[in-house]
Amino acid sequence: MPESPPVEKPTRGAIPPTSGSRGRTAGIADRVRGAGSRLSVPAVLIILIVLFCLLRPETFATWDNASTIAQNEMVLLIIALASILPLIVGEFDLSVGYIASITAILEAKLIGGDGWDPVLATVVVLLIGAAIGAANAFLVVGIGVNSFIATLGTGSILVGFSSYISNNKTLFEGIPQVLTKLGSGHFGRVPINVLVALAFVAAIVYLLRYTAFGRYMYATGGGRDSARLAGVPTESIRAASLVASGFVAGCAGLLELGLIGSASASIGPEFLLPALAACFLGTTMGENGRFNVFGTIVAIFLIAVGVTGLEQLGAPNWVEPVFNGAALIIAVSVTLISKRIGSARNLAADTRTGQSPTEEIEK
Repeated sequence: MPESPPVEKPTRGAIPPTSGSRGRTAGIADRVRGAGSRLSVPAVLIILIVLFCLLRPETFATWDNASTIAQNEMVLLIIALASILPLIVGEFDLSVGYIASITAILEAKLIGGDGWDPVLATVVVLLIGAAIGAANAFLVVGIGVNSFIATLGTGSILVGFSSYISNNKTLFEGIPQVLTKLGSGHFGRVPINVLVALAFVAAIVYLLRYTAFGRYMYATGGGRDSARLAGVPTESIRAASLVASGFVAGCAGLLELGLIGSASASIGPEFLLPALAACFLGTTMGENGRFNVFGTIVAIFLIAVGVTGLEQLGAPNWVEPVFNGAALIIAVSVTLISKRIGSARNLAADTRTGQSPTEEIEK
């Protein structure tokens, strides 16, 4: 009779690893990695602030500098909020900057040139911004034109109309005093346009987090076909996001008019690239790489602090567009890499449990 192999006695107090414990360990590790990824951009922002405060304490580390940065970035923040609404549902709106331009020009033209009542002119201008968004929605949702192409074409048309309405001039007259107060005034030592931007932030955060419409937007962007099968009116959601984008961009144009005190065809398009950079960079702070308001705000100030600090250190003017372009490229690249890593981890988790992704879907 062959001898039976010796049986190893378990060490006292040792708990054999189970698939459940391995799953919990992997889950904890994933959460730690996710938290680290989401905190990376705020950490870079804090490092930049500390660095520039040490290098330029007499100019950077002052309330006036912080107030100026905040005041100058609020229009960009509102345009970024206009951009993020279509991005959440999987569409682009490249016309937001041009909508901001034409609404500012129309406001100055109707009041200063044609003598309209300021309230009536403002209402009409904002409705025009929403109407441009509706035209984008018709092209993208109704006809099926790619949103990138449709909104880029719309923006080009708006450039022509803006030049025609303003006669290629900068308009200074007819700016309502209330807009000047909202755009460049202060409440104590706090810029009023910061309070205006916070109102937009609060409204959009409420829409996205606490309403069915916001959940439908994320569902549409996460998987349009799946959302449609689940009963989500995806076409209406996409159209509404583009209309809302046009309206919010129009509000940003009026705020910019009040901030700088003039309107021209060039005041809006310069916001498009940094707004998109902030939206994509903000996804690194979102759950599962989603577009989100908080991440976008942090990204805007990361770019603003970086550009302002470099300028105070003597960097030339061309640094700003280079910085914005690099931020956009890095943001999109990080977003794509993060999504690929997340997909690979999910596939590895399914492999460990012996379940294929198809079986999970069928369940």
